[in-house]
Amino acid sequence: MSRELLLGVDVGTTQIKAGLFGLDGRPLATASEGYRLSFDAASTAAEQDPRDWWTATVRALRRVVAGSNLNGLLALSVGGQGPTVVALDGALKPVHPALTWLDRRAKREWQVLSELSRQPLPPHAYVPKVCWLKTERPDVYAATTFFSQAWDFVAAQLIEELIVTTAPGIAPWADELLGAAGLDAAKFPPLRRFGSPIGRVTEAAARVTGLPAGLPVVGGTSDFFEGLLGSGAVQPGVACDNGGTSQSVNVCWDAPLEVDGVFCTPSFIEGYWYIGGPASTTGKALEWWREQVLTHPSEDWEIVREVSSIPPGSERLIFLPYLAGERAPLWDPDARGIFFGLSLQHHRGHLTRAILESVAYTLCHLLERTESAGAQVHKIHVCGGQAASEIWCRIKADVTGRPVAMLEVPEAAVLGAAINAGVGVGVFEDYATGVQQMVRPRTVIEPDRTHHARYRALYEIYRELYLRVKPLYERLGAID
Repeated sequence: MSRELLLGVDVGTTQIKAGLFGLDGRPLATASEGYRLSFDAASTAAEQDPRDWWTATVRALRRVVAGSNLNGLLALSVGGQGPTVVALDGALKPVHPALTWLDRRAKREWQVLSELSRQPLPPHAYVPKVCWLKTERPDVYAATTFFSQAWDFVAAQLIEELIVTTAPGIAPWADELLGAAGLDAAKFPPLRRFGSPIGRVTEAAARVTGLPAGLPVVGGTSDFFEGLLGSGAVQPGVACDNGGTSQSVNVCWDAPLEVDGVFCTPSFIEGYWYIGGPASTTGKALEWWREQVLTHPSEDWEIVREVSSIPPGSERLIFLPYLAGERAPLWDPDARGIFFGLSLQHHRGHLTRAILESVAYTLCHLLERTESAGAQVHKIHVCGGQAASEIWCRIKADVTGRPVAMLEVPEAAVLGAAINAGVGVGVFEDYATGVQQMVRPRTVIEPDRTHHARYRALYEIYRELYLRVKPLYERLGAID
């Protein structure tokens, strides 16, 4: 008798991740394949070739299915990064590199649309990026038949049809915003709710991926929602800290709350909401430090492990991780990174630890905003690439003063995609059932109260530091 299986795929900022899971959430096979992110700091361009996503997906899927008994495979779902603009022709081929969520060239369009729509759009929003393409790349805009998202493009290669899927509250576009922007609505396909079947794997896709032809494909959503699913943060008072290249921090609550600088989004579970938002370059800051400054070739956790000998607080060294501006809760595209408090006693271990601590300070800032509106945070579920480091998780517990749960499957977006696939084909009655069956904590780290008291004093300086230098960011950005 074959075992029933579900498959999840996450189109990340730097790599594709795929996982094959039993209905108990145990990973049977996982794989990842990297690709290039073309980033130009001067222009704030951040582009990728969508064809690289598909090539990496094929390689990852072939590795996952190799040697696996797929007779019980029930469905797959693809989710991923966003808001990322993918411009396609009528044959669903890219006509331009994708503008990823990191791309900030649409600053003027963002400001204009925010005024026209009379609502504050996030600087990374989807529609301003399309407006930028229309203005700065008119030939590309004219050649575009459809605009889509990253996961829509990959799913389209599997089923040979473009279906755009999204979650409530985080739709990439709305008719009224397209009208205000003067964009051609025909270029934007109808939006469908994630979690519904959108097609089946074609014979051609089956040949290159190793998947069975005819396998149901369920519409996915952003790694924001899929990370929430895979983290198990589905009860009021539980926060999800999904940390990879960027950070997404969200608290489950039983009432909608209005909080300055963060979002309130309906949950996939009736009667619940998520309050929180995304930070920009938290994990990316560590990657920058490792690759550009230390020129460390390895992607393992060697440079993180060496910080264990550095005392909490990094000998009074504070880092602001705003290397590409900041999203929630500041929403300041002009913000930049800072090491504050450097002295002759500091060496690279101190600076590395200060970067890790800055991510925890960002987490604390987002939780603080949420609790100021009436929510309460009892526990934090950590997931994503950062969750692979116990040292980093311990720093987050000590900084926030909350227990931090490390999960059996830290790549929550991949697991969340698999849960979404299961709901889409009726394996699970609803998302709560799928989460209950497939998500489990591996260990819980309790905060050290002495360390927390020290971090609290440093966190206050971290918060004030940004406010003090904010006027200088604008002056700095105005220098040619």
